[in-house]
Amino acid sequence: MKLTWRHIALALLATALWVGIGLYKRTQDGQPLVEATWAELPLGAVVFAVSLVWVSRRRR
Repeated sequence: MKLTWRHIALALLATALWVGIGLYKRTQDGQPLVEATWAELPLGAVVFAVSLVWVSRRRR
């Protein structure tokens, strides 16, 4: 399993999308942005790891 910059970029894109949606939902519910960000970071790290493995194992 060889990681390339493309794999990392795709995993970061998936993570940014996940965290962005989570932040939007939490701030719309009235949670302050800083608290919402801290709440989304642990799950964002899990999403990054899973998406990195997923993208790196995908065959063309």
